[in-house]
Amino acid sequence: MATCGTAFTEEQAKALKRLVNELVVFFDGDKASEKTDALVNFCREFDRQLTLTQSFCARMKDLDLLDETRIRVQSGKNSVELQGFMAISEKKLNALDAETFESLRPNGYLPVIYGHLMSLAGAQSVAQQTRGLSELAADA
Repeated sequence: MATCGTAFTEEQAKALKRLVNELVVFFDGDKASEKTDALVNFCREFDRQLTLTQSFCARMKDLDLLDETRIRVQSGKNSVELQGFMAISEKKLNALDAETFESLRPNGYLPVIYGHLMSLAGAQSVAQQTRGLSELAADA
């Protein structure tokens, strides 16, 4: 990677290094541009979110909360079956003992879990709303 007239800090190099197998940087000593800073900040945030997601998924797997899931979404005369993905089992979540359940709170996992469950429950509703919007657009 050539910095092409922009400065590149050691911290920025470390953030990018986590995303690639090999990183070779040529420095020229100038201050980084706003675009370079924005790109590095994006990569840093992406890496942070990836780490959080991996940690969350590992914890759900460790607690055996994930089940292979399929959802059938009906929209008018059409239906689509989504399958082969893992979802949190509300039944298994509700069967956790109080101490294990409470251990999910400090990492912020509970809002994510309930958001996930709400999303699954709302899949059919979203399909129906989408159909309604499509029909309105066709009538316009």
